[in-house]
Amino acid sequence: MRLIRRLTSASPLTISLLLATATVLLPSTVLATNGAGRLSEEEAVRAARELARWLAVDCEDGNLMRVTRYKQAIVADLIGALEKGAASDQLELVRREAEASYMELKRHRWEVASTMDVYVKRDVDNFAAQYRARAAQALAAIGGPDARAALEAILAKAGKGEVQIREDVRRAIELFLSKAK
Repeated sequence: MRLIRRLTSASPLTISLLLATATVLLPSTVLATNGAGRLSEEEAVRAARELARWLAVDCEDGNLMRVTRYKQAIVADLIGALEKGAASDQLELVRREAEASYMELKRHRWEVASTMDVYVKRDVDNFAAQYRARAAQALAAIGGPDARAALEAILAKAGKGEVQIREDVRRAIELFLSKAK
């Protein structure tokens, strides 16, 4: 959460790059049908941006509604985010932002309780964990058989050691699954 707060106060360029990266990386399945039919191209772009913002930047749960209004049209993208996690380009941007933040703290001679490597790794790991947790949260809020199956599958894969998920994210997924529609 600390990293996300820092990212929201980061330079507009950093946020734009992060959102642009996330938007480009979202598959075209956002054009899938929803209950009312196909999303228009404009709606699909808006959905991709909202989803990218939710996964990578926003820290307010109220913004979940802006994502879940696209319902089944974004489920495949959320499943991909849950299974694959944040893209390497996104993690690189987070790493650079964390390094810059650490250097800024040092420049002001503020005491930092860790080395730069530890500080940066913690921020990148937290971002990656939050990215997956937010995907799980949105899937649970949207609901449906595909969303439920994806949440169950990721827990099964984590249990078998096929995918690495932090314990706090695993617990969050379990909680979201218990509340899934």
